[in-house]
Amino acid sequence: MYNGLPEAAKEKILTDKKLTDLTTTRDGVTATCADGSVFHGSIIIGADGVYSKTRQIMRDLALKENATRSWDPVHPYTATYQLLFGSFPSPSPAGQGYDIQSKGKAIMYFSGPDRGWFFLYKRLPRPT
Repeated sequence: MYNGLPEAAKEKILTDKKLTDLTTTRDGVTATCADGSVFHGSIIIGADGVYSKTRQIMRDLALKENATRSWDPVHPYTATYQLLFGSFPSPSPAGQGYDIQSKGKAIMYFSGPDRGWFFLYKRLPRPT
């Protein structure tokens, strides 16, 4: 996705930033980072996972606005499996796939025209 963006858009994508605060106004949002940098915009997109600082702050802002609001829990997901996956140049014709399962573990392989993917699943000793 990133490679398909024009250069002007790529310049606006910031990585390796640690969000510390968000302030919303009628006109937009201000993001403050740990290194002291401050950014103003009309929207913020956090791509830092379900337990992200962005999600935490946005959840807190929503509940501050209306404490009775229906919102997802602080810890919304439980994992029962661990996953390792990878992608590589496809070694077989597109559309081939394999799925092998055993008690508490599985391996899957799928091939596309140019890429192949593998997925190794392992059941965790207990949900986390």
